[in-house]
Amino acid sequence: MTTGNEYWKNEGLIGAVDKGLFDANTILKADVDDTPLALTVNEDRVVGRVSGGVIDDLTIQQVLNMLMAAKGDLIARNATVPDVLSVGANGEFLVPASSDTTGLRWVGMLTYYGQVLTKDGSTLYK
Repeated sequence: MTTGNEYWKNEGLIGAVDKGLFDANTILKADVDDTPLALTVNEDRVVGRVSGGVIDDLTIQQVLNMLMAAKGDLIARNATVPDVLSVGANGEFLVPASSDTTGLRWVGMLTYYGQVLTKDGSTLYK
């Protein structure tokens, strides 16, 4: 039996999702073809899929682990979106650098025989 775009078989609507599966803060997901399931998204979580995993509500830590792959990675922002700024070399530190993509640059101080070089009271950087 069909009525409009609905298809019935054995007294059940084919292709429909039972609204009884859904509570507040629940979405529909499918980890295997043709097997929709309800996923409740808890507070302070985002929906995503970690490598090799299933669709889930992820913690902030899980999201950060996906974004930052190496020790010392930082999240900075370029002109439009967040970007990863990789760690600098030992002894370097961050300074503002508006001409760089993220607005930040790793620099080291210029030294001469162990003395920090300055000019007009300002430290000189590499």
